[in-house]
Amino acid sequence: MTVIIYFSMISQLFFGIDEHFRTFTNSLILMLYTAFSGYDPTWFSELPQFMQTVAVYYMQFFLVINVLLLMNYVVAIMTDRYAALQSSRLGLLRDD
Repeated sequence: MTVIIYFSMISQLFFGIDEHFRTFTNSLILMLYTAFSGYDPTWFSELPQFMQTVAVYYMQFFLVINVLLLMNYVVAIMTDRYAALQSSRLGLLRDD
């Protein structure tokens, strides 16, 4: 959540002239929407051409960071669970 808040603050500062990013709340909602379902490049239609290009790259960078962080969390959870279950490993066939 911290990363999403930071990215929404930065997007409000850089792209605040666009109506979608004018307030922090709008920016936060759009960043959450982007993180969980996708974004629409027409959000940046009010920006100058150069800023539209920067905004598209900014959103792609945001999505890559989110995917990397989420994948890292999933791997960490799976590794922790595997380590916890490894100590109490019970086999199907036991030699008694």
